[in-house]
Amino acid sequence: MRRDKIYISVILFLMMLLAVAGIRLVRQRRRFNNSKRIALFNNEENYSDIRYHVIPHRGASGEEKEHTYAAYDLACDYGAKYLEQDCVFSKNGTLYVSHDLTANTSTGKRETIAELDNDTLDKAGVLKLKDVIDRYKERGITFVIEVRPVEEDNYNGEAQIDALFDLLKKYDDDLIEHVIVQAWDVETLTKAKKFNSKIKTMYLADKEENINAGVKSEDVDIVCTERSLMNSNTVGRVHNAGKLYCTYTVNTTAQITDAIRTEADLYFTNYVAKAFVMEEKYR
Repeated sequence: MRRDKIYISVILFLMMLLAVAGIRLVRQRRRFNNSKRIALFNNEENYSDIRYHVIPHRGASGEEKEHTYAAYDLACDYGAKYLEQDCVFSKNGTLYVSHDLTANTSTGKRETIAELDNDTLDKAGVLKLKDVIDRYKERGITFVIEVRPVEEDNYNGEAQIDALFDLLKKYDDDLIEHVIVQAWDVETLTKAKKFNSKIKTMYLADKEENINAGVKSEDVDIVCTERSLMNSNTVGRVHNAGKLYCTYTVNTTAQITDAIRTEADLYFTNYVAKAFVMEEKYR
């Protein structure tokens, strides 16, 4: 009987040691993954700054027309550290900024932007990507640039990413470190890393089955999912891989609060000022 008690005590002691070791291993892994995440913000000071968690969606587009200087300027006036650009090609092969493939909202014309020349787009107020970079690069802005990965309505993603690289070659490494390339496929992001490893990459996913591709890839720094896919399990998977988690697009007070409480590192929003208020309150 006494021997049985000794055996039980020994087993319990060993189980306690294993539990302690497991807790330490989890904590060490968490510290390692957190350090990797902090490094993606460049330093811990940025990671602790609420402004580095909010990405203005096409500028302060809830208050000004998207992808305009008015929207970008207002976001910067609020204190934003990011500006998002969606890339499109003109007829001349110049990179412009527009989410829409057609030019109707900007020019009143039914043609796609790819069918219009630079002069027509300039007169309509559609912004060149280079002009946007030049206007804001001295303000410490990080440019979150989306390129299309496949041919789509005359937009060739392969040509877009090559054109983006050609443009970025004109700038120094300080600018490169303030660029995040976002795409819906890993291949495009791998190409971005090969071009310059200092570029940060964001993988976009709108379906549950697509998330793992971003989590597993060494060429992905940030996994960004559609808002309905955001939950603690998904965020945990991304964080355990040492990557940042981002979501789009959160606009209501409840949505922004949920993103913060779910520990999303980044999120896209049309309402920058509101997001900063919620960040101060809940981050």
